[in-house]
Amino acid sequence: MPQFNVKIKRNEEQNLEFDLEDSDQTMANMLVDKLREDPHVTFAAYRVAHPLLGVPTIRVSTDGEETPVEAVRKAVEALSEILSKLMEDAKKIDRNR
Repeated sequence: MPQFNVKIKRNEEQNLEFDLEDSDQTMANMLVDKLREDPHVTFAAYRVAHPLLGVPTIRVSTDGEETPVEAVRKAVEALSEILSKLMEDAKKIDRNR
């Protein structure tokens, strides 16, 4: 699994903003989509300040029942499971050739 550097820009009780360095919009989009499935997340979005720089900034707000850090952690764990399953399936396909 790839690893990403996270640069925290703002971390408050119900709001979190961070740069997802060493990544592109694909990973940011997947993370935001997974965050939006969380009933405690009231806002999740990303933006790229400049297309040549390509560093997504992700913003997450929650209702206070869980912190934004907890929501991100849950979303990352869920994505990790999905991607691990996808890798397993791809290896099975490759073995069956």
